[in-house]
Amino acid sequence: MSAKNWVTILTITGLVLGAFAGEYFYRGARDLQDGDELLKRHDELVAKKNSDEVDWTPADQRELEGLRDQAGPAPGPPAP
Repeated sequence: MSAKNWVTILTITGLVLGAFAGEYFYRGARDLQDGDELLKRHDELVAKKNSDEVDWTPADQRELEGLRDQAGPAPGPPAP
């Protein structure tokens, strides 16, 4: 197999593994008290930030950061 094929295989593998890891850590926030509401509000703020029709304010940014702080760090692998 040529080096070009290996780069392609590793890139696709990384994309697939990254998608699974992202889904795992995103859904991990549901373990929090009121996790579903936090995720819903987080998604609303991210959609607002990415929208061209709505103005993004510093208060919105602080609220988004507060939600992320409230959720805490993403869970890591279990300790050995």
